[in-house]
Amino acid sequence: MKILFISILILYFFPKPLYGQQINDKKLIEFGWDYPNVDYLKANIYEMEKNTPFDGVVFSFQSDPYYAFDTDRLSSNYLKFDDLSKIQWHKFTDNFIFIWGVGKSGPHWTDDDSWIKIIDNLTRISKAIEISHSKGIVFDPEFYLANPLLNPWIYNKESYPQLSYEQVGEFVKKRGIQFIQALQTSKPDVKVLCFWLWELVAKQNRTQPIINTAMALYPFFIEGMLEGKNKESQLIDGNETGYWYTNAIDFITSAGEERANAKKYLPPFLWSKIDKITFAQPLFYDGIFALKPAFDRGYDKETQNRLFRNNLYYALQTTDRYVWLYSEQLNWWKKPDEVVVAKIITGVKNKADNNIHNIQEKTSGHSSFETLSGEDHSDPGFNFNYSVQKRTLFISNLKKGTKTINIYANSRLIRSVKNPLSDTSFTFNKQQSKKNIIVVAKDTNNQFSIAFVN
Repeated sequence: MKILFISILILYFFPKPLYGQQINDKKLIEFGWDYPNVDYLKANIYEMEKNTPFDGVVFSFQSDPYYAFDTDRLSSNYLKFDDLSKIQWHKFTDNFIFIWGVGKSGPHWTDDDSWIKIIDNLTRISKAIEISHSKGIVFDPEFYLANPLLNPWIYNKESYPQLSYEQVGEFVKKRGIQFIQALQTSKPDVKVLCFWLWELVAKQNRTQPIINTAMALYPFFIEGMLEGKNKESQLIDGNETGYWYTNAIDFITSAGEERANAKKYLPPFLWSKIDKITFAQPLFYDGIFALKPAFDRGYDKETQNRLFRNNLYYALQTTDRYVWLYSEQLNWWKKPDEVVVAKIITGVKNKADNNIHNIQEKTSGHSSFETLSGEDHSDPGFNFNYSVQKRTLFISNLKKGTKTINIYANSRLIRSVKNPLSDTSFTFNKQQSKKNIIVVAKDTNNQFSIAFVN
């Protein structure tokens, strides 16, 4: 009777969600214009978890996001500590508080008195992260306000008449150190997921000197966070540029390109920390399903569903942990999206989960990937056999003219071989073998052959 009673309690308090619950190292996080506030979470978390296929959610304290560089002291009424402690998370294991990288009166980089107030607020937010059992914050550095003078990342002589670009940068770096150290106060292992880390900087810098760009000071802030973070906290690159990917190779190579970009802006003594930055992948729902005319690429519904499925799978394979699904036009909480999309999500998550937790001794296959036309793009690139117990990958029948083989574990390139032999093998360490192993062969015509091994 005791066992039966306990079983009933488990079913009552931990009900099976409508679209399935996964135990997976990779997590799908929902974020969009429908982000809930604390009051909504407290009242609706049961239905939110039951009716959607996510592993976590990005939320705010109030209806508007918190502005990271505001100097008005946060009140207990705003932070809602008591309500945060009462949210009954079950399926949503990885949740984040939304913080916008702006201040209503500017960033106050050179004003120590203002930053005493900003640090105090961020310390209280750290307490909110800890109380709510959240993982950390998502940080959006992109500027949207009408007044360009409030953009914290711009450098100009009007705003800083007595200081050079480098001198202002030293102030910004100091604030980056203070920013992450304040967030670590109550949550030493805080995660800071930045929607943009380097690509927006690099994109603007391609057409003009960085000092003239809208993100001119942002590299100094990231430099400060890297210097100020402890060993437990994480800085995560959200790779927002991935909204528009349509093929596997873009997902596979994106992290390496981002880390290379970072090293163009930061001193060499920080490069080892850059290499440790973890990588997330995005999906832009509105872009894939053309919820605005500007996003319409002429795909029919079947092709849109296939693109969504492919991108989610590639994102889960190549992320270190998080995939974040962004939308502006739909509200998952008040009207969950059509069942077919939720089922696509669950199916892909099941496939990714089975891959990473494969209990078979050997996995065999050949290079292939699904195209937008729905075909399994199979080529004579190579065959593979992977021994799980020995953590050894055998590649055979490698196509003539193959220039390189690159092997990735999640987001990281771990092996690269030029002019490989037709038959070759690779052995991985225990940590690498627990991640998704991906093989990419490139031939003399720059054509790729890809295998998602596990």
